[in-house]
Amino acid sequence: MKKVLAIILAAMLLFTLSACNTSGSESLYEEDVLPDEDTVEAEIDLDWGLELSVDNISTTGLTLTIEQSGVEINGELWTGSPYWIELYKDGEWKSIEETPSEYERAWTMEAYIIPLNGKTEMDVNIEWLYGELPAGHYRIGKDISVSYAAGNRDSQILYAEFDIQ
Repeated sequence: MKKVLAIILAAMLLFTLSACNTSGSESLYEEDVLPDEDTVEAEIDLDWGLELSVDNISTTGLTLTIEQSGVEINGELWTGSPYWIELYKDGEWKSIEETPSEYERAWTMEAYIIPLNGKTEMDVNIEWLYGELPAGHYRIGKDISVSYAAGNRDSQILYAEFDIQ
């Protein structure tokens, strides 16, 4: 229970700090969740035995499964609610625009624990952020973290690809 509380408090602190660093940006999501390309390449080299997959795919949602196996981790794996969707077009991955909203959107602060040699499933509502997705080849991105007993953490970005027919 103390670990879960510590993770939630750490996530709240990170969210608060990142919110304080916005400078008139309309979307906290684009600046603070999406890494630059150099960061992604450096972080993907971490081998935590993780695999992302999707099923129950529709134009408005999907089920994301994060599975860990084969690698011992000396810490606790977790992820939050934020995600992003990219479209493969013209030979490259492109961020898709959020649908307009009269209200500001915000991510909830829960932490989803990913058990060692286990899996975590998340129902993802795509519609609230992107509307209905047209036919195409997509991927969903997630920031996965591991928290260590000493209080520090590492994170990496992982993706799962899917198609809308």
